[in-house]
Amino acid sequence: LDALAGAKWFTTLDLASGYWQVEVDERDREKTAFATPLGLYQFKVMPFGLCNAPGTFQRLMERTLSGLVSKSCLVYLDDIIVFSATEEEHLTRLEEVFQRLKGEGLKIKPEKCQLMKKQVVYLGHVITPEGIGTDSQKTAAVRQWRTPRCVREVRQFLGLASYYRRFIKDFARVAGPLHELTRKGEKWQWGPRQEGAFTTLKNLLVSTPILGHPDFSIPFVLDVDASDTAIGAVLSQMMENGNQVEGDASAGMGRETVSSVFVRAKVHGTHGPQLPAVALKLPRTGRSGGALGNSMEMPMLYPGSRANNAGWGPREDDPEIQQVIKWLSTNSWPDKAPEGSRILKSLWAQRRRMKMTNGVLTREWEALGTNKKTMLPVIPRARVPEVLDLIHDHPTGGHLGVAKSLEKIRQRFYWPQQREDVEDWCRTCDACASRKAPQAKARAPMQIQPVGYPFQRIGVDVLGPLEETKRGNRYLLVICDYFTKWPEAFPMPDAEATTIARHLVNGIFCRFGAPETIHSDQGRNFESALIKELCELFGTSKTRTTTYHAQSDGLVERMNRTLVDMLAATSIEEPGEWDEYIDRVLLTYRTMRLPVDLIYGQPDGKPQQTSSQYIRQLRQDLERLYSDVRQRAGMEQKRQKDWYDKHARGTLFEPGDRVWLQIPRNSKLGPNWEGPYRVLKRLDGCTYRVQQCRGKKKVVVHFDRMKPNAERVPRSTRVQPERKRQPPARLRDAVLTRTKCPMTVTTDKNYRIPANT
Repeated sequence: LDALAGAKWFTTLDLASGYWQVEVDERDREKTAFATPLGLYQFKVMPFGLCNAPGTFQRLMERTLSGLVSKSCLVYLDDIIVFSATEEEHLTRLEEVFQRLKGEGLKIKPEKCQLMKKQVVYLGHVITPEGIGTDSQKTAAVRQWRTPRCVREVRQFLGLASYYRRFIKDFARVAGPLHELTRKGEKWQWGPRQEGAFTTLKNLLVSTPILGHPDFSIPFVLDVDASDTAIGAVLSQMMENGNQVEGDASAGMGRETVSSVFVRAKVHGTHGPQLPAVALKLPRTGRSGGALGNSMEMPMLYPGSRANNAGWGPREDDPEIQQVIKWLSTNSWPDKAPEGSRILKSLWAQRRRMKMTNGVLTREWEALGTNKKTMLPVIPRARVPEVLDLIHDHPTGGHLGVAKSLEKIRQRFYWPQQREDVEDWCRTCDACASRKAPQAKARAPMQIQPVGYPFQRIGVDVLGPLEETKRGNRYLLVICDYFTKWPEAFPMPDAEATTIARHLVNGIFCRFGAPETIHSDQGRNFESALIKELCELFGTSKTRTTTYHAQSDGLVERMNRTLVDMLAATSIEEPGEWDEYIDRVLLTYRTMRLPVDLIYGQPDGKPQQTSSQYIRQLRQDLERLYSDVRQRAGMEQKRQKDWYDKHARGTLFEPGDRVWLQIPRNSKLGPNWEGPYRVLKRLDGCTYRVQQCRGKKKVVVHFDRMKPNAERVPRSTRVQPERKRQPPARLRDAVLTRTKCPMTVTTDKNYRIPANT
């Protein structure tokens, strides 16, 4: 696309079913045969899907347009773009292209052509006289791209991102964590580094800048830089309206000087000997460096004072630091603190400790309890995330807390508001949040479920498996009435939904009537379609506990403990006969006056009258008992809630909030929390429906298992909204050699980014 420089008018042409316009040699048609229920068929024209079809068709198009490619048109398979500087020239070139296509018998599809436009879309790029940008229709889909769940999906995403990699500065570094997952034998592990790289790439892809067309009459500037694991280069030109980037390049290779080999340049000048010395340490580039460099020779200048565009991360001059350097160099500190910037005020307050050391602004620092003074470099705000990443996130940082991380930083660097930045960085670290519990664990206020009469609301649970009895029973279905605390328990050979449904109908519904509500845990048997259909049939609502929060079914859980203790004590001599003792154990528990009176109107064994006077008296007694229970239960619930709520803490969440969910730890090194999740809806006082931020999984969870997730806003690797930049600038060696343009190389020899960035 570099050949489009200087063009003002564009036309795109698309052939109609391009492959089908190529006839297959009669001797080779049998190789395209395919079977159908109606017989065996073979293609007369070249079908889609043949391994050599793209190469064959590309050779046909290049032969057809021979002599025109790169001069008046470009072609890739069946897509052609014709360009020119004037309308008259454009008509001439169009006629020539049409004549060539007609001579080969190739047909175009009119509805897919764009004729004589100032702006066209070609191969996923938007072409204008000012420059080249990405097709918004292609990149818009990236916003909804779901988080990859396997290596194949990572490769799919990287395929799209790599197509536009020359629009993205530092692509090799940003995409590094994702490329690690695609290595052979690499264990799949999607963590904070991969999520950060995925989010950053998505943001960069939907906000790519426009890259300007190169002007071969103006010198090029080549900026190079490297970390221990990757190299990068930016090709630019100094235009009248400022610096115009022509293209970015990056790769996972060695040191700074090897960047010159990567961009196919042979370096001569004051730093010339530096290249062979480093190339010897990198065998895979040592021999190729000379071969690539021999293809062109050009003068290289090293203006060390100019900012290096290829530096990893933003390197724009920090205005506050530049102002302090100006005050220092002229010894003209203002008498009063400057207005506006808090950072500048802080630097002004430290003016007696500020010095220039080897051209770098430093601040004098003295360790507590020592007389040793050290000059620490003052870090620009744009470089603070890199320092925090090195000190905290890097494997040598160990994800220490705020105090220790801050101590390590204060021994090495200085910038204003260090404590605030360190606290925010540690608070938003996903790796730390997945392991460390909050200082004050969240606890929701107690939720009260008022009931007004027997068996209005019951709780059910399955206890077991227990020791198998002679009758084959291994489980116990435990049911408790929330109003009277009346217990029922039914031995079962299994815990299937059909068995539970039979005992509910025969043991509860037929004896006490269908309850309004049945409350259980999230067991498959209770959540089965059979139980739901049974509840619909009897007009009963079905509720359930949240995951890992058995406290919300506390009545039955407490009854389970009581039954286990009583059965263990009564069947100690015959543990295999516990199902024979269950009725006696329940009788013992029920003989308390209140439960029996509330269910049957009088204690067991009391002689009963049958007269209407007894019926009236029984109704009065029951009404009195029910009223007394409701009053006492309300008072007791209030007492328990007041005591419980003394320990309640935490702020309730709202829809849209990001949270972590506490999970049972499977190993000592495993995470204690998973997420992040996003709150979808608050269901009641303390339960929420949440969804994974990086997936579609939805769960209902209790407030006590949640903690806030502090989102670390991804930082763009370069903020240049108005800058014009040039696309995948593979400037051919031949083009560079032909133009013989002077090229400027800038290096930053004193700066090295840590290997993990």
